[in-house]
Amino acid sequence: MKLKSVKKIRDEWCDSDDENISKESLEMLKHHLEGTDVDNLCEAISLVTDARIMQFVPLMAKHLTNEWSIVREFTIGKLLGLLKLPEYAEIGLKMAQEDESSGVRCLAATHLGDVLDKTPENLRHIIASYMYDV
Repeated sequence: MKLKSVKKIRDEWCDSDDENISKESLEMLKHHLEGTDVDNLCEAISLVTDARIMQFVPLMAKHLTNEWSIVREFTIGKLLGLLKLPEYAEIGLKMAQEDESSGVRCLAATHLGDVLDKTPENLRHIIASYMYDV
């Protein structure tokens, strides 16, 4: 079976009346998320986010430590900024403070505010203090 491109999978999602993606295409999307091609990863992460394919969020989140800063930046932006998942606030804070890339640090810091009210109180105070100091 030939692997569909992420664009073809996105087209399937967009063209579907109920915005569903077939099981076959979901498996192919998973394959793209497990790959190393930067463009495919970013496209796959974007599709997971846009289509709210929540079962792939943990697989997507593995790219928070990707060697490519653009992939880390894209991933933290989607997890905190668009999906607003507070379970990634702590790693987002760490990335804002310590990532080697200024783009990653900036985007992580920017999107911490998107999940601040949903984080546990102790972490909320640490994040708020960090944001105040920045």
